[in-house]
Amino acid sequence: MHYFNVYRFFSTAMKSLKYIPWTKYPQYDHIAIWSYLEQLPNDFEQNKMLAFGKGSSYGDVCLNQNGILFDTNALSSIFEFDRVTGILRCGSGTTIKQILNKITPVHWFLPVVPGTKNVSVGGAIANDIHGKNHHVKGSFGNHIVSLEIYRTDVGLVECSNDKNSALFHATIGGIGLTGLIITATIQLIRIPSQFLDIENKPFGSIKEFIDLTTKVDSEYEYTVGWLNSTGTTGSGILQLANFCDIPKYNKNNRIIKERNIPSFLAKSCKVNRILVKIINRIYNIRMITNNGVRHFNDYLFPLDFITDWNKFLPSSGFIQYQCRIPYDNASDIITKLLELAFSAKTVSFLNVIKIFGLVEPNGFMSFPRQGVTLSIDFFKINAKTLEILDIMDNIVFNCGGAIYPAKDFRMNPKYFRRNFLHLEQFVPHIDPNFSSSYWRRMNE
Repeated sequence: MHYFNVYRFFSTAMKSLKYIPWTKYPQYDHIAIWSYLEQLPNDFEQNKMLAFGKGSSYGDVCLNQNGILFDTNALSSIFEFDRVTGILRCGSGTTIKQILNKITPVHWFLPVVPGTKNVSVGGAIANDIHGKNHHVKGSFGNHIVSLEIYRTDVGLVECSNDKNSALFHATIGGIGLTGLIITATIQLIRIPSQFLDIENKPFGSIKEFIDLTTKVDSEYEYTVGWLNSTGTTGSGILQLANFCDIPKYNKNNRIIKERNIPSFLAKSCKVNRILVKIINRIYNIRMITNNGVRHFNDYLFPLDFITDWNKFLPSSGFIQYQCRIPYDNASDIITKLLELAFSAKTVSFLNVIKIFGLVEPNGFMSFPRQGVTLSIDFFKINAKTLEILDIMDNIVFNCGGAIYPAKDFRMNPKYFRRNFLHLEQFVPHIDPNFSSSYWRRMNE
């Protein structure tokens, strides 16, 4: 219990606050209690709670409308880091960025990272995030050694594959409902340097992407396909990368620094169809000419070099649609999904396709499982886009696919049980005083 004498949640009184996801939609009011855990109210019936990290989710999975949010920023410390074994223990509010800043100078790395460093460890676990190397390393939860979780019914619980294992597997990918993650112990991986050797290969269709990736995925740690955002053919650029030895310095392997976008510039450059075409053209040229050695920031976190890039998107918010499609007929199904998506005429420039490999996840509710995953950004939320997304949902679930909870705020609850393979194993481990807007919406 000594952690509770250290961790404070900044504010004290009940206060109406607005916390929003990265997409800026939906936006709800919350009652937030930031205090000692011992000071939590006794009656949770009307004010259930949920942990909130960095708000990097793209939907309502991180929200708890009219309920309590715990801001986990106070849990953002690295407590232990063994430079010999690569074991790291940190608070759940610690970000991917904090960890990488600590470990990469001494040749360690996180086995799995998402597309941004501005994600909390608690959020990474709750959503069992994936990266560009699922075919090799699986998802984030595959590398969690143990967790310490505070539950309102029993207090602090330690869990791992060997201890309280059911709670462990329920928490990984458990969308924050099994209690408040206090600390996580993670097994890191060795890297020869902070640089990646990158190779780019164009592809003309989704089938060509799948065939090409299947041929080379045993040779590369990281693979990702960036889709052309101005056509429906499924063409794009396949980016392949491996960590490499420290290269000689040149202008192409410098460290990319983050840049802030002035508010006035962001407001005057909102995404529209013309801007999408321009950015898509520039990005394709950059991809094709970007072979060679680059710092990991440039490849793994290409958008982080512009701080708060979502300022470019409408104040009303945007949608990222991410689904997982089984390998069987994946090329035909994804091509159909792209045709539907582009018919909305609101598709943005950040559209990605990746392969999920054979590594089984550690979580009952984990989204990353064998198949092909497609992510499409829509820069406008309107009736036509939502109607098309409903049609896309129907196609996804009819082929045995799934929708990523971390990217959803509008999926029909009728698909809920089809979205999770082990829901019955998960439900008994929900903390009785935890809830979220996503969970209530799915169980209406």
